[in-house]
Amino acid sequence: MQDKLNEFNLTDVYTKLNSILDIENSDLCILNNICDLTTGENNISVNVGQEPTIFGPFKVGYEVVDGLLMAYYDGVSMSKIGWGQIQPEDWPVLMEMTKADQKLRFGCPEVAKHMAKPLLGYIDYIFKVSQINVSVLVGDDSNIMSILASLGVKPYNLEDQPEMSPIGGKVIFEKWYNGVDYYLKIKYVYLSTEQIRNGARISEDNPVRETNLELQDAIVNEQGHCTFAQFMKIVENVLLNVPT
Repeated sequence: MQDKLNEFNLTDVYTKLNSILDIENSDLCILNNICDLTTGENNISVNVGQEPTIFGPFKVGYEVVDGLLMAYYDGVSMSKIGWGQIQPEDWPVLMEMTKADQKLRFGCPEVAKHMAKPLLGYIDYIFKVSQINVSVLVGDDSNIMSILASLGVKPYNLEDQPEMSPIGGKVIFEKWYNGVDYYLKIKYVYLSTEQIRNGARISEDNPVRETNLELQDAIVNEQGHCTFAQFMKIVENVLLNVPT
């Protein structure tokens, strides 16, 4: 995690947040001596049974950007979000903070496999033992990102959505049969940024967005399917090689 943290260049995000927060005159500076997010030190905390946590400018930056984004999704006037200091061109810069948080806390494979193991065990049970045709599991971004990282999903981009795991998004594992062999397709189904902000009614004329996901260690055909056997081998390898 430290190596991945060192790879990020978040100077532009921190600089913009310094300005939005008027950080030199903030309680954060007066009480906690955090007066410039570009120069502070980050510390990583990993404890058994808890999600990884980063203390320092990284944590402050993520929490502020998350709050700003939730206000945007809630339809708050742009004149009130970030005290009116956020322009449309600033959002892609700010969203780099959210992407970095997802990649750091939930995207490191060794950490992700431990976090995702119980859920992968349930997926293994659903596909191998259960007779259930459709299973719906409700969680949050930590579940989604740790599952994708532990399975080795290739990097992806979501159209009309700068987040990697937008609110209300769903990862769908579909098992297909062509009369001879079984296949698996993974896709991300989600709402665009503007659909969420506008509370849009979803219809055939205004559908949800979909993006196919591919596994690094599986061969995918033109329809976006890999063989079911390949997928299950990847799941089993995680379950066998990660201690409980």
